[in-house]
Amino acid sequence: MSSVRVPGARPLSTTDRDAVAATPSRSGRMARRWAVVLLASALLAAACSGSTDSAETAPTSTVAPRPVQPRRAPGFDTEIIRLGVIGDLTGANGRSGREILTGVEAFWSRVDAMGGIGERFPVELIVRDEGGSPALAAQVYSGISDEVALLALVMGSATVDAVRGPAVDDGLLIAPSTRQFAWLGAENLLPVGTSYEVEVIDGLGWYMDNRRSDAVFCGVTDPSSYGRASRAGLGLVEAALDGSGVDFGYGLVVELEPDFDATAVVEQITTAGCEVVWLGAGDLSTRRLMAELAAGDVDITGFVGSGVRVPVPEDSRAWARDHLLVAADLPSWSDRTPGMENLRAELEKVAPDAEPTSMVALGWASQYPVLAVLEAAVADGDLGRDHLAELSTSLGTYDTGDMVQPVVMESGLRPWPRPVSIFSVDPAGGDVTGLTRLGTFEAPFVDVVESLR
Repeated sequence: MSSVRVPGARPLSTTDRDAVAATPSRSGRMARRWAVVLLASALLAAACSGSTDSAETAPTSTVAPRPVQPRRAPGFDTEIIRLGVIGDLTGANGRSGREILTGVEAFWSRVDAMGGIGERFPVELIVRDEGGSPALAAQVYSGISDEVALLALVMGSATVDAVRGPAVDDGLLIAPSTRQFAWLGAENLLPVGTSYEVEVIDGLGWYMDNRRSDAVFCGVTDPSSYGRASRAGLGLVEAALDGSGVDFGYGLVVELEPDFDATAVVEQITTAGCEVVWLGAGDLSTRRLMAELAAGDVDITGFVGSGVRVPVPEDSRAWARDHLLVAADLPSWSDRTPGMENLRAELEKVAPDAEPTSMVALGWASQYPVLAVLEAAVADGDLGRDHLAELSTSLGTYDTGDMVQPVVMESGLRPWPRPVSIFSVDPAGGDVTGLTRLGTFEAPFVDVVESLR
């Protein structure tokens, strides 16, 4: 177990800060309002005195009052804001977990370099490894729940499920790394980006609209949370097109067993005549399947979403160049959005040897709603958990550096992001992660996902 302190540095200007700030600090707006009020009072006093002699006019200060100092609260000792991170850093998904953590650490390093939250308070990350065990995650949570203002990231849907109940009882907000559609209506969660289910709908919809609608579509899922979301998305596409006049149906949908035989699964896919396969199993299972497809040079188009790490493994790159598409609400590494430019610049300073991957970008992007809530709380002078929870359902939208779509912070059933980016994979001709953007797409039948509410 480790405790990571993100180092502070010099405060930057307000212009610099706006490049990554999720929500402009309200303290500045309050200060300007006070200055206007005090200046008006001074003018009124001069007018009422009836004298034009400035020497006889009582001086009036136009200096704005100091910002309210937030009271001590869990995770805040009046000087430092402490945030928790729980995830698999050493287990089966440890590689992706460490990359996500790299993005999270880089994000808060940049915030600290600009003076901290509200340009006043530095951030300390308390990081705990659950080793891929949701049962251990619950124990880990109990060890840090009193030390943090909120959980800035919990990695993996199973881990979110393991800690969310106790966190609700403790009034603790959680930013999940995963994108289940169910998170949109879940109490105490701060999701961001298009859901896995919508990625499936938009991805297959794009293929029908831009390539072929009469292809033989198939799917591969597994019992993981990501696999279940993929299966739900596949079912929603079929339901949306039923009776639409489009002759659509799956040639095959396979649910993988934990010890599946990749060769046998690929044989099932080819025997069924599949032409387009949504590879909706977890990252490790999908990598095994791609390696098998590549080994046989199987002429099938594969589709993956944001739950699968890119760049693809070396043994699959030649196959991926002609056969793999990505539907995800994430940028490519070379995108010139403010968020990606800040991420690349910060990594050069704090982790120059970090491999550019989609998981690093995902970690960075996941922190925008956390920053929005904390900035507003500091401006209000209240970092208590009740106030943080209130802000999470009332702030509305917020800036994400154009990296990912925000999930609007409001009470009830929140609006959900709809379009995704479509990428082809070209390890030689794309960016450093091998992605080439083909465009943004929203399926005309994407509203079918509302049935999951």
